[in-house]
Parts: sequence; structure tokens; C-alpha cells
Amino acid sequence: MARRILKRAPKSSSRNSKVEAGASIAPAAVATRSDRRSVPATQAKNRFGEILQTVRDSGPVFIERHGQAQAVVLGIDAYNKLTSNRERTPQERELDYWTREFDALHAKMQGDKARQAVDALFSATDTELNYRDT
Repeated sequence: MARRILKRAPKSSSRNSKVEAGASIAPAAVATRSDRRSVPATQAKNRFGEILQTVRDSGPVFIERHGQAQAVVLGIDAYNKLTSNRERTPQERELDYWTREFDALHAKMQGDKARQAVDALFSATDTELNYRDT
């Protein structure tokens, strides 16, 4: 069975480079940023075993579609570190607070009262919109 050879894309291209069919993933991974390895989704599907080896040897690999990261393959140690119940930093706790505040406001805006207010606003006449109580 003949192997198809994929050519490298020009370095100035924003698309991911393709590699020869027999090459390993690690050297072929194209950094869209200097600190990140990525592969196109089709290559990830066809060569998943090699990607797993790259993850074990070198760290996360981003899976991209149309030049945009869609997923990331992490080693189990990195995953466990991300999901551990370690003590949160003050910045993380503050972000948690503001996330809860935002979620509460967003939920409030999804209610019937908010929906009725938006409907009234959109159905208001020019006179009603420009009315000023002096």
C-alpha cells in the first residue's frame, strides 16, 4: 500500500503544517505559539497513538480545526493537577466570587419579569422612549 506524503506548509502560513506520513508527531507539531504543540483534527484522528506518546513525553497537544484550537490532550498527571482540591489562591477565590455574581445576574435576566421588560422596551413608541420625568 502506497503512503501519501503530505507537504509542509510555508512557515508564514497560519494553517498547521502537514508532515510526511512516516514522521513522528513531536517534531512535526507546529507551534501556533512558541509554548504550544498542535495538530490538525484529521491528523489527530489518524495518529492518536503517536499523539498519546507525545503527550507522555512532552506535555499537552492541542487539536485544531481550521486553525483554531478545539480540544487538548493532557497527560493524566496534568489532568489530576487541574482537578485536585488544592487550596485556591486569593485571585482564584475572587474570580470564583465574581463568577457566582455573574451567574446569578445572568439567571435573573432569564426570568419572566426580565423578558417582559425587554418586550416592553422593544414595543415602546418614540414618545415613550424619550419621555423624561422632570
